[in-house]
Amino acid sequence: MKRKLKTLLDIIERLEMLASKVLLVAMIAVVGAQVFFRYILDRPLTWPEELCGFLLIWLTFLVADILVKRKGHVTVEFFFGKLSERTRRIVNLFVNLYIMAFLVFLVVSSIRIETLQIHHVVGAAMRIPKAFYTMAATWAGASMLLSFVYEQWGIIRTLVAPTGEGTE
Repeated sequence: MKRKLKTLLDIIERLEMLASKVLLVAMIAVVGAQVFFRYILDRPLTWPEELCGFLLIWLTFLVADILVKRKGHVTVEFFFGKLSERTRRIVNLFVNLYIMAFLVFLVVSSIRIETLQIHHVVGAAMRIPKAFYTMAATWAGASMLLSFVYEQWGIIRTLVAPTGEGTE
């Protein structure tokens, strides 16, 4: 079961990385088009700012999830490094539980908000439903939650296993 979850997380990470690259290229192309139309043709477009804002929200949440999967977020390890290995695992366990509680709240709340926002539109030019903005938080929150479940699984396994066992 743990391997299936790891495989799923790896697939999600690859898809998010691909989507992030596409979103970044799209943002660069849209901004480039706006610069061309505004300063070369003197005919600014009405939609690039809205589209770039939408793409930036999705890009931010996708990259945040990728960083969770790669353990790339900033950490403060000055005191943490002075703890024993077992104490570090216990601290990680509780910190991760706190983060997971927040992620559950984020996902549940964003789903509730999406149901209220589905018929409300943001922006005059593109008319993107607000719910599509909120879906970025739902997706990334759920994916991060899966990542923390996987990590907790490993921490608990190493805490309950006899010394030298339970590590993969």
